Amino acid sequence: MERIVDTIRYFKDHSKQTLRELLDDGSDQTLQQVQHQVAVRAGFASWSALRTADEHERRLAVAMLEHPRLNFSGLGMAFFGNTPREQRMQEFRASRQSLRSAAGRVEELRHWLLQTFEPRQTVYDGAGSYGLKHIAEEVLREQMGGYVSNGELIAAALIAGYVHEQRPGDEPNVWFGMRAAGVKAARAAADVALKERSRLGPPTWPDAQGRPGEPSAS
Repeated sequence: MERIVDTIRYFKDHSKQTLRELLDDGSDQTLQQVQHQVAVRAGFASWSALRTADEHERRLAVAMLEHPRLNFSGLGMAFFGNTPREQRMQEFRASRQSLRSAAGRVEELRHWLLQTFEPRQTVYDGAGSYGLKHIAEEVLREQMGGYVSNGELIAAALIAGYVHEQRPGDEPNVWFGMRAAGVKAARAAADVALKERSRLGPPTWPDAQGRPGEPSAS
C-alpha cells in the first residue's frame, strides 16, 4: 500500500513539463532556470539543495506540490467572521511555511501510521484527521512533544498513500481509508496513555510547538 515515489525523478519530470508549457507560451527559459524556480517554490534554496536534501524533506515537498491547499492547519483553512482576503492569504502562506518546516515531524508520523493502521480501499468514518491527531498526541507524546497539528497528520497520511476524502463543509479535515480495528486499537491505547498521565500528575496543555504550558484560567 505504501506509496513509493522517486522524488528526484518526480521533480525532474515536473520541471520538464513546466518548461514545455512555458515554451509553448513563447518563453525562452532554459531547463536549468526552470529547475531552480521549481526548487525554490518547493521550499529549497536551489536545485542543488533539492537534490542533496533528505528524502523525507523531498517527500513532504512533493505532497505540498500535489496538494496546494495543504498547510499546518489541514487541507485548506477554516476562517471565521469577515476576515479580510489579504489577511487570509497571509495566514495561509505562513501556515504553509510552518508545515514545510516540519518535515522531520511528518516523517515520524508517517512511520507511526504505517505501523499502526492497515489500509483499506474506502474511507472509514472513524478515521478523521482531527481524531487521529489527538490519538497521535497521546501515543507519541515523547516523540512529538504533546502536540500534533492537523496538517502534519494529513501530510503524513497522504505521503503514506492512504485513500482519502474531504467532505463538503468540513474543511480543513480529511478522512482516510484505514481499517476500523486498527483505529479502535489506537484509540484505546491513547485512552490508556491519557489515564496514566492523569494519574501521575496534573494535565498540561501544550502550545502549537509542543511545549507544555499551564492550564488557562478560562
